[in-house]
Amino acid sequence: MASGEEKIRLLRRLFSEGPLNAATLEELKLYLMLLVAAGPLEEEQAIGLQTLRRALGREITLKELLNLGKHLEGRSLARLWLDPLAKRLQLRYRILLPKGWTSPARERD
Repeated sequence: MASGEEKIRLLRRLFSEGPLNAATLEELKLYLMLLVAAGPLEEEQAIGLQTLRRALGREITLKELLNLGKHLEGRSLARLWLDPLAKRLQLRYRILLPKGWTSPARERD
């Protein structure tokens, strides 16, 4: 699992380089929810639709959610897709890392 320090470092870099500064409030809320729920950064993750709806504070449709995911992907922040094999409605996602990003574990090696 990615440490909280690593996630904060990532957020600082994304704000300083601009991708998060241009995000809408909905995109920012979704990205933060995905980042908080993520295990190891850049690995595929799963999250339930109801969890995202509660976090976003409204009954967002699947179409709206996937559209927000396209915006996040366009900003090179995250990739979001529907898991067709899940028993319950579930989304899969991956946090995208900036070019040149190195995790603290790799820096120690």
